[in-house]
Amino acid sequence: MPSETERTFVLTVEAVKRSLDTLVALKAHENLAGYLCLLFTANSVGTPSELRPDFKGFFELFLKVGGTSSRKPYLLPFRARADAQSLLFNANVAGSYAPSSLRPVSPLRQLINIQGASRTVTYSLLDGHVATARRMLLHGGQIPVCALAAFLYRDFGIVAEGRPTATALIESLIDDFGYALEISPGAAFPSNGLFKDDSLVYREADFREFDAESP
Repeated sequence: MPSETERTFVLTVEAVKRSLDTLVALKAHENLAGYLCLLFTANSVGTPSELRPDFKGFFELFLKVGGTSSRKPYLLPFRARADAQSLLFNANVAGSYAPSSLRPVSPLRQLINIQGASRTVTYSLLDGHVATARRMLLHGGQIPVCALAAFLYRDFGIVAEGRPTATALIESLIDDFGYALEISPGAAFPSNGLFKDDSLVYREADFREFDAESP
């Protein structure tokens, strides 16, 4: 629960649309979603090794959208193509990220070590995974941190002291994904890191105070 000095905000529709357009423009490889899931899992358990990621749960939490079919219920902005249909991802998330589906040439396989089989399978992030992810998934680029946060947290409340700022977005993202990236809220983003700072693009007008009684 927010403290007496904190308020809960949500992003405006316009801000979320802008974040989606920014991410789509990256033309990132679709495996970026699986990599983010591994970072999220590593952050949750406090280790980058022997992870048991819930890919389906991650997609349900961050990527599921309304108004789609049960066959393709997820919106995935990490695609080489940018038409509306190509941004939708199929319901069989677990199967897509199963070891049998990730071929040796898959970009994600260059970032991880997979051990075990079936229900005992684990995924470990390899040393230097950030540099490899930038090369294999982002064409050598970086992810605009606020754009990613605005998209992932579009259905979540953002807690902030006083007026909302991009800092609240960044802190939420780093709290959830920062462990395996060795970054923490308030730290500067390194030029060789996964994220780049786009905080100047997001202003107070991109937030509105959450009202539980509003539709």
